[in-house]
Amino acid sequence: MTKHVLVVDDEKDIRELLVLTLSRMGIEADTAANCQEAFTRIGERNYDLCLTDMRLPDGDGMQIVDYIAKNSGNTPVAVITAYGSTDNAVAALKAGAFDYLAKPIQLKQLRDLISSALSLPRTSSAAPAESTPRRATTVNKPAPVVALGPQLIGGLAFTNAHGCTALPSFPGLCAVVVHPDFVLETKVARAALAEPFPISAFVQQSDYLASFLLAHFTQDLNLLRYALKDILVEPKRAPLIPGFAEVKAAALQLGAIGASISGAGPSVFAWFEDQSSAKLAAVAMQAAFAAAGLSSNAFLAPVAGRGARVLADE
Repeated sequence: MTKHVLVVDDEKDIRELLVLTLSRMGIEADTAANCQEAFTRIGERNYDLCLTDMRLPDGDGMQIVDYIAKNSGNTPVAVITAYGSTDNAVAALKAGAFDYLAKPIQLKQLRDLISSALSLPRTSSAAPAESTPRRATTVNKPAPVVALGPQLIGGLAFTNAHGCTALPSFPGLCAVVVHPDFVLETKVARAALAEPFPISAFVQQSDYLASFLLAHFTQDLNLLRYALKDILVEPKRAPLIPGFAEVKAAALQLGAIGASISGAGPSVFAWFEDQSSAKLAAVAMQAAFAAAGLSSNAFLAPVAGRGARVLADE
């Protein structure tokens, strides 16, 4: 069955680019240059996807997201934002948008987004006005097998598309992970990274990464202290986690080798030279989250811990 997509943008060139890309994918497209035209189109048919610009002559993309959620809730919406408009992207995702694209539009990203949206399971509805309002949608994709490698190997591991390799670790180091009772959706955390990184920051982070690996091979603890930093992702995601600055400061004040955001957040991790220091810091880190109004759980484990293993039947 042919898919149908609604393209909403006041720039004719952008509309034509999107329609051309869709047609080459075998997808039919209707267009609208403003909110009112979009509302009319949505009332005329059910769409499999809506691509809308954030800024429109008579409103904005958030109104499109809200209108579709109320009147055609089964339709995923992707919002197109201006270069560097991280706040708009985050707001759109929180409002229920399926995903976002940053200008200038990269065709590969556009095609991938379209394919992901059109692969979502659909439920039928008699009429758009009677549809169940749609909120944020998650696309579940099978994780690559290599993602399990570090869990099986244990300790510090290097993993990529080709496999997973164990790396040397410092004996005795203890990791703390404090997880607050706070939901930070991965797609919202990802949206915070919409703006490209300056090359200078990327070069510095590459220095930290190389130093981090060298520190483990040479067992140089001072080099590890220098290297265990994140100047790329942490500054962009930290504002999404209430109390993060205070939690990190609590860890560092109690001797942490380094501390940052675990994965996409909202958990915060820190490494320590010994378990006793880690236990003290875990309490302080939880207290910092409590000061921000969040309860939390703390977990301690050796950095050089063993991997998953089969337990004998009892």
